[in-house]
Amino acid sequence: MPVNRLESLLDTVVPNVSSDDDVSDVTIDDSHIDSDSQPLSSLSPLLASSPISALVFSMCDDTLRIKISFEYLFDYFKCSLSSKQKPLNLDKVLSDICSHVFIELKVSIDVRALKNEMSRQIGHILQSARSQSRANGKSIISNLRESSSFTFVFKCVKSLKQASSLRDYQQYRVDDTMSPILLFRSTKQQEYFLQFYPHCNSVDVTFNGVWIENALLSFDSAGEIDVDDLSDIIQECSLVLNVDLEVEDILETLKTEILSCRSSLSCSLCLLTVTLKTKKKDSNRLSVDRNALDDNQSYSVADIDAIIGRTYTTRCIKRSYEEDSISIEPNRNRYRERKACQDKRDLLFLKDAYHLTDSAFNAVHQFIKSKKKFYSLSEIERLRKKTNAKFPILFTKTSAYVRFEYAVRTAIFVARKYEPKLEQLDALNIRFNMDGTLIGNKHIVAISINCIEGGYACQSSTNLVPLGLFEVPMSSKSLKNR
Repeated sequence: MPVNRLESLLDTVVPNVSSDDDVSDVTIDDSHIDSDSQPLSSLSPLLASSPISALVFSMCDDTLRIKISFEYLFDYFKCSLSSKQKPLNLDKVLSDICSHVFIELKVSIDVRALKNEMSRQIGHILQSARSQSRANGKSIISNLRESSSFTFVFKCVKSLKQASSLRDYQQYRVDDTMSPILLFRSTKQQEYFLQFYPHCNSVDVTFNGVWIENALLSFDSAGEIDVDDLSDIIQECSLVLNVDLEVEDILETLKTEILSCRSSLSCSLCLLTVTLKTKKKDSNRLSVDRNALDDNQSYSVADIDAIIGRTYTTRCIKRSYEEDSISIEPNRNRYRERKACQDKRDLLFLKDAYHLTDSAFNAVHQFIKSKKKFYSLSEIERLRKKTNAKFPILFTKTSAYVRFEYAVRTAIFVARKYEPKLEQLDALNIRFNMDGTLIGNKHIVAISINCIEGGYACQSSTNLVPLGLFEVPMSSKSLKNR
């Protein structure tokens, strides 16, 4: 491998490691990362036809260890080291891992946690390789290549036991309300498997590409996706674990996710994970209904007939035109008022705790109201560094300043905005301004200039051109006079 083409990788930032530093100036030519190495798709026929052979699995006490070869991970390393900020697509390795874990080991795995942990461990491997490259002078890929394989450890697996079949599917689960369900079925040389993994407020359903292919059979001809069988199986699993799901939400989510992956579907080993939200119970409505039920239990037959009308054995319930409804809306309004009051108190606490002025608070509020969006501090810092790079600011240990010629030209440019005929004057007068302030325990002297011919508007603080900020050991009138 040509080492000289990889020297620029020494300062590459791994996308999996958070950092607020500005790395927009780092450039890497992806086409020359490893010109002498074969990509993953052009490896030996044995590895290309059976990518799982590059992964060695071992499991002990609900801990899964996977040894993965360097050739298998090469594309992921290349993507992570790229300066184009491409997202790290882990679909292939997740598909290979889950297929083996489901079919061979018969255990469940949290796909969401597996993806996060896989990305984090790849980032740690690259961090270690970067540290080695700084120590021995080799490139990152060269240090990675010295290790023929890497071991990944995952604790997001759960052992299952074979249970009674669900319809015509083999079922694996344990006697627990939050236990995942693993289903298998083999028909006509096609192998179906599905994992129903419940969380606190959602359910992750993972299934292989055979389900997707069958759902898309009628799409090209009739223009509709058939997800009835898949939806029925999911509802059966929800009944087993007593999980409350919306039927309409299941259908719409499945159709949307399957259509979105239709273009990338390449083989039956493809996996798709769909997240379904569970129903949220209204605590206010439940409490009101419970109280109403308790009150009705003490009513006599005459009282009930007076409220809902007389009951006839042949004509069911005969209701009167005037019904005594149970009021629920006032309770909801009181809940909203308490929530709004609490939110206002929290906002007032933030304003006082972090010393936000009224002007700053109103400015932020107007920005969010007009732009309908907000940005993180790391993005603002990157923009600040990029903007400050355009100004020729010179730094010392205790000061920062610009050259006097640059400040004068800037002051004349500002004055021209208020006095268009400034160029017709024979002479221009530049005024020096100096002021001292205390920032923390440091005495700071700020020096600025402005052009007098710009008029009264040029004398305001917003139109002064900063010349420099200097830290002084003390602040006194005699020092300012100097």
